[in-house]
Amino acid sequence: MDWIQTYKNLVFDYNNISSENINIYDIAHALSNICRFGGHTIVPYSVAEHSIRCAELLYNESIDTQLWGLLHDAAEAYIGDIPTPLKKHLLFQSENYSISLNKYEEEILTTIAKTFNLSPTIPIKVKEKDRILLITEARDLLPSPLKKWQETHLKPLKSTIVPWSSFVAEQKFITKYIQLRKSLNVFSFKIPS
Repeated sequence: MDWIQTYKNLVFDYNNISSENINIYDIAHALSNICRFGGHTIVPYSVAEHSIRCAELLYNESIDTQLWGLLHDAAEAYIGDIPTPLKKHLLFQSENYSISLNKYEEEILTTIAKTFNLSPTIPIKVKEKDRILLITEARDLLPSPLKKWQETHLKPLKSTIVPWSSFVAEQKFITKYIQLRKSLNVFSFKIPS
């Protein structure tokens, strides 16, 4: 079996990645149930919440950049949140080819960008805010953050992260998506029948 059934009853085929099988509700639901840091946080903290916080840090940027902030980890709805240091060591195997997980994740993100009419690559500003959030999350959500987290020129946010429930994160994710789409006057996304 090379596919999964999504929350909205779509078939996501790993050998045939298609916009037809990518849905914002599936992304919001899955990311709200996936914990950051491989689940090693003091309390559950979802990828959905991380993504919302990233989009909110980009409030002065273009709507495209804010949407990328919200969707920069959307591929994880289909492959899970594998810690970044491990991704470079993993291969995705198919009958026809072998590809690194990083490249496979990029392929899914490219399809997500097309599905949601985003620029083809994640903007640098998104990556900056993602890193700031990472060190803030480490400070606030890991039992005893290692000194290595501080070995960066970036500074964590001043505010403390208090995680939401997965239900709240899912609802806020959809609300943020709708808010950003409305501001573009492009309010179209697929709702499965």
